[in-house]
Amino acid sequence: MLVGVNPADDPHLLAPDLLPTPFSADEIRDGCPPGRSCRTLVEPADGAAYVRVSRFGEHTADGCLYERWVESVDGVIDGERAVSTVPWLALQRHAGFPAATSTVAPERITTPLGDLDCLRYDVRDGADVTTFWFAHARPGMPVKVVEVVSDQVTETATMVADERS
Repeated sequence: MLVGVNPADDPHLLAPDLLPTPFSADEIRDGCPPGRSCRTLVEPADGAAYVRVSRFGEHTADGCLYERWVESVDGVIDGERAVSTVPWLALQRHAGFPAATSTVAPERITTPLGDLDCLRYDVRDGADVTTFWFAHARPGMPVKVVEVVSDQVTETATMVADERS
């Protein structure tokens, strides 16, 4: 628990037992205009790499039309596109990590998008850890995620494109 911090006073703090999120719901809304499309290369340790695509559509004050699909690394769509209306607060909640088992620290990383100043969140579940890097200049989803299970990297996901139409 973060002593002395009231969730009502900080839009990054969803609950007293969670770390502050990297972005508030309003910052996500402002940073994800209609037409923003993010491509993330997912590299599982035990399977073929693929690309996860997320695209933001029409906006309201409360949420947006959100479209997702998966492609092969050569751009062939695999399966159907999922389209839903998502509240901005729900997107913020994806980064609501428990303070008791997580840490956050600034870190500069090199990605296909360039060198990025990020907040690094390490989220522990026993000996397993998932690390998320959220770039300050790219509100919304993490630019990199690494999952480690039993001291082995099981999956790496790296944003390779972030386009606005």
